[in-house]
Order: sequence, then C-alpha cells, then structure tokens
Amino acid sequence: MSNTPTTNNHQEEIDLGYLLNKFNQLFKKTVKLLFEMLKVFLKFKLVTISLLLLLLFYGFYLDKNTKMVYENKIIVIPNFESVDYLYEQAISLNQKHQVGDSTTLKSIFSDNFKNFKGLKVEPYVDIYDFVSASRENVEIFKVFAQNHDLAEYIKDVTNSKYYKYHLIKFRASGKQSSEEIKDSLISYFNKNQHFKDYREIFKENTIFSIQENKEMINQIDSIVAASFKLKLNDVPNQSFFMNDNSNLNGLIHTKKMLVEDRLNLLLRQNDEVSTVKEVSSSFNLMEEGKIKVPNKIKYPLYYLILFGLFFIAFKFIKKLKSIAKS
Repeated sequence: MSNTPTTNNHQEEIDLGYLLNKFNQLFKKTVKLLFEMLKVFLKFKLVTISLLLLLLFYGFYLDKNTKMVYENKIIVIPNFESVDYLYEQAISLNQKHQVGDSTTLKSIFSDNFKNFKGLKVEPYVDIYDFVSASRENVEIFKVFAQNHDLAEYIKDVTNSKYYKYHLIKFRASGKQSSEEIKDSLISYFNKNQHFKDYREIFKENTIFSIQENKEMINQIDSIVAASFKLKLNDVPNQSFFMNDNSNLNGLIHTKKMLVEDRLNLLLRQNDEVSTVKEVSSSFNLMEEGKIKVPNKIKYPLYYLILFGLFFIAFKFIKKLKSIAKS
C-alpha cells in the first residue's frame, strides 16, 4: 500500500525536527567551546595581552620598514617587426631575476635592480583593430577562422604579432622606484642596433608611401575634374571622355580607399619613433586578486587562530582519551 500524503508530511516534519535538533546541539557545543577558550585567555591574561602587544608592535615595525610590492603597467607598440624580440627580452629578464643575475640587472636598472621583481608581456587582443588595419589582415583572419578554433586562436600568444598594442606588467617593491624601472625597461628595449637600423628603413618607406599616396589621390582628382569639365562643355571630339558612370564610381571608390590608407600611413609615421613606443603607463597598483592585510593586524590574528587550533586539538585529544578509557 502506497504512502499517503499525510504520512509523507509527517516524515518530513520528523526529518526537519531532527536536523534542527542537531543544529541546536552543534551551536551549543560551539558556544561552550568559545567560552572555554575565553576562560583560558582570562586565566593567562597577562601572557596573552603581552604576546598580542608584542605582535602588534612587530607588525607596526614591519609595515613601516618593509617595502610593499606593487604591480605596474605599460601599454606599448612594438614597431619594425619587433614583437617576438620584445617577448624574448621579457623572458630573458625574468630568468635573470630568478637566478639572481645582479650584474646584468644592475646594468639595466642601476640602483633599482633589487626593487625589480619580474615582468610579463601580453597582447591587447583586439580582433576588430587587427582586421581593420589592412585588407591583407582580413584575408589572414578568414584563413585562421576557417582552419582553427577561433577562441583558441585569439588566446594563443604565438599570434601576438598580429596585434598592435601590448601590455607590459612589471612588479616593483616600493612606490618610489616604479617609474624609474619603467624608464629603464623602455630604454633597454630600444637599445638594439638591429631595430635602430630597421627604424630608418621603415621611416623612409613610410614617407615615400605617404608621398605616393598623395600623388595618386591628386591624379584621381584631376581625372574626375576633367571628366566633369568635359561633360559640362559637351565636347565629343576630346581625346578623353568618361561616358561610363561605373568608371567614375570606381575612381571615387579607389580614392576612398587611398584616403583610408593615408590615415593608416600617418598613424604609422607617428608611431615609428622607437622600436618599442610607450603609449601610457600606470604605477603602484595592488596586484589583482590579492587583498593586503597590514602586518599589525595579521600577526595578532595569526596568534589567535593558532591558539584556537591548539585548543581545539587539545579538547579533541582529551575526548579521544576519555573514549579509550571507557
């Protein structure tokens, strides 16, 4: 015979009552344990207060004399095909920091070499910026999107060369040294002679491309102006006459693309001032995901937690002994 709804409800009430009773017992035991701990604190109050004051002053001393480690960020543009170079140099600097190569680090950061705590570089992933940078990038993106998982492709650091902006994160101890370490890093990245030579070649080519772009726009303007002039004068015997509107539309479309190219060329000319161009920087940030607790709070709190754990362990062992004897 199946259970009636009344029986099921009664069973649920019994289960709920049992759980509430157990919770009530646990609460009473917890309160009792806390009061027993408090009695021990009061029994040895002089020792407890002395230790807490000692730890409090020790925390104050550490807070005053220990340099905090801050995170700093630099947004940069690697020019002249120097993206791989930038990433390799970052790996090399990290390795030198890990093995304690003070000679090399001092040659880079001078007196701040002890305050340098490592760095990493990551791309600013902006697919729209990458695709809109050039028509060639559109085709590259299409190929990769067809043959690779798009999410994995975007996150893959080996594709970092396709993004314009990159983020350098470096850690430094103390607020005063952060900006000087940033200047030393940028200076170090820009010392490579190979890319200095590339800079001159790229700059010359950019200037030439801007001039060629300007001449092509002027030629299109001349052709369009001549076409309109011939149409207005209605002279059929001229050697040049544009009677096909599609040709005119094609020239206007070409000019529009040339104007867009001109903007990109001017932006590139503005960026090509150094191998690694600094765009912006921010200093002395708290590391992401970390909550800094002052030492003057942390050490007394550690003492209270450790005392509580030892007390609980002592009570547990005492309980086990009682069970063993019985």
